[in-house]
Amino acid sequence: MASDFLGAGKYGSIVVEKSLHSHADYISSRLRQIHLEECHIQKAVPWRILHEMVAEEEGECFTLIHEDEPMGITGHAPAILNEYKEACIGVVWYVGTDTIDKCPHSFYKLSHKVVNYYSKGYDFVTNEVPAHHEETLHWLASIGCLIADKPHVTNGTKMLNFIHCQNLSSNVIPVFEKPDIS
Repeated sequence: MASDFLGAGKYGSIVVEKSLHSHADYISSRLRQIHLEECHIQKAVPWRILHEMVAEEEGECFTLIHEDEPMGITGHAPAILNEYKEACIGVVWYVGTDTIDKCPHSFYKLSHKVVNYYSKGYDFVTNEVPAHHEETLHWLASIGCLIADKPHVTNGTKMLNFIHCQNLSSNVIPVFEKPDIS
């Protein structure tokens, strides 16, 4: 297995391919309950949002496949551009099926590599998860994400933001708080 994520290829028992609309069809009809709940919180229709992500030209979208069965789709896209029109904050996401339970160790190793790969193109990557999804929060923390300590509310549900920085030793300052160093 390669030491870094390089996009499409084989990583342990998981094959990674550039996402196709056929993958979105398959996965959207078989989402894990927690991912269905996240779509409902965001008022997103799984089939539609996955097809939109596959068609999106910004960022990247990959399908994870185990034993010839699509098990999830992951991706990233720029959320905020700096004054030079460069992406400085990215949004990352993953939704999947119960097939993840067949290869949890391979998935864990791969997800750590993928979030590091996604983070390379931004100052940091981020998203939000329901505050009561303890398993997801534990997984995110274990792959190097920082979790907010105070929840906010999205469409009536308490959510926690997470971020992942490529270089955790650097200070992450929100765009609106950057000091003038000119």
